[in-house]
Amino acid sequence: MLKPMKLADVAAKTGIARMSVDEARRHANPGDPFLRNMACALSLHSWNNTAADWLRLQAALVLLRARKR
Repeated sequence: MLKPMKLADVAAKTGIARMSVDEARRHANPGDPFLRNMACALSLHSWNNTAADWLRLQAALVLLRARKR
């Protein structure tokens, strides 16, 4: 099973140290059943990510972490 990048590594790329769950909802859909797959795909092909992709990846990781709690 592929695992997405660590949140700290992605935060270093975006420059946003702490993203709130409300802010993450603006960049990624929390109800998307394929949120984990999106995070894995953006992590796998990170060399091709645009600035918006990095924000979506960070938002997805924040939402996935919030789901666990």
